[in-house]
Amino acid sequence: MTTQIKTIENALLELKAASLEANSDHEIRAIMEKYNLLFLGEKFNRIMSMDLTSTLKDYFSCEITHDELLKILPTTCKYLKMDLEELALARKPGELAGFFISL
Repeated sequence: MTTQIKTIENALLELKAASLEANSDHEIRAIMEKYNLLFLGEKFNRIMSMDLTSTLKDYFSCEITHDELLKILPTTCKYLKMDLEELALARKPGELAGFFISL
């Protein structure tokens, strides 16, 4: 396993732990600011792959393009038992534009 994939796995696990530990609006805002990442959904446990790319670079010092991340996420999230939802652009419905990741 490459170092980059291990970094992404650890980052996803850290983000999951942070979302599970946040019990108030104040704590949710604090983790969003800490990671510069939107936590979405009813349980604040969903993130977008495009946003994750920036967080990986800026917070976890992991240089990866969004296209590279899209190739890694299906296997990595399956291994971590995290769900993915494919996103497409309205003008290109058959083309993968990103993922929602349920931590």
